[in-house]
Amino acid sequence: MTLQAIKPFVFLYLMASLTACNEGELMSAAELIITVEDAQGNKVTTAEVYLYESLTAFQNETSSVTAGLTNTAGYLQLKNLSPGQIYYLDIQKGSASNWIHQTTSVVIQEGLNEFTTILTENWYSNLSSVGGKVWSPKFILQNEQWVQYDDCFNDDQYQFYKNFDMDFRNNTKCVGSTEDFFTGQWFGSATQLSIYSDAAESAGLSFKLLESSPDHFVGELRATSGQLITVYFGKTNG
Repeated sequence: MTLQAIKPFVFLYLMASLTACNEGELMSAAELIITVEDAQGNKVTTAEVYLYESLTAFQNETSSVTAGLTNTAGYLQLKNLSPGQIYYLDIQKGSASNWIHQTTSVVIQEGLNEFTTILTENWYSNLSSVGGKVWSPKFILQNEQWVQYDDCFNDDQYQFYKNFDMDFRNNTKCVGSTEDFFTGQWFGSATQLSIYSDAAESAGLSFKLLESSPDHFVGELRATSGQLITVYFGKTNG
């Protein structure tokens, strides 16, 4: 092959390589604008935003892809994201989070993507954390007044984790009470809180969730006598 024949071949090869590089750059040029609002539709500034590529990473808060704070207009623009990927968004400010609102982005496309989510104080982030929040039954409602719960039970501890695992510790063993310690799962909603032991013989515990906040929650459950009782749980740590 002559030098004159080689030159066009090299030129065409270089053009093809540059085109392939440009296409690769375009494939990686995905951006996401995340807008954060409160329940009233107001934009939320300086909210902490973390992106994860899986539910497990979101629940355990490990290996975040990127992170940042919303600006004075209530949004954050993130670059160099992967087209075709769905991201899990963990957004928090103070005791408010997006955990029971939309936490997964749309499928990220090439170019600019937009996503809006809402921050509220909610049962999920109120009751749990990655390290586990611990709660004890402190008061019971009697004749429309809160009185201290039975000494046998008011130091029981229920620890709720963000991934829906839970631990129970019975610190003062009472006659006929449950085992000293067990693990299990928990689930909450606007109307119900359920606790399930890993022990096969355990029927679990479920009660109506009347109220939740960062430092306490109130539940209505049915006692062994069949009577409905209202219990105030206080946060002990976590």
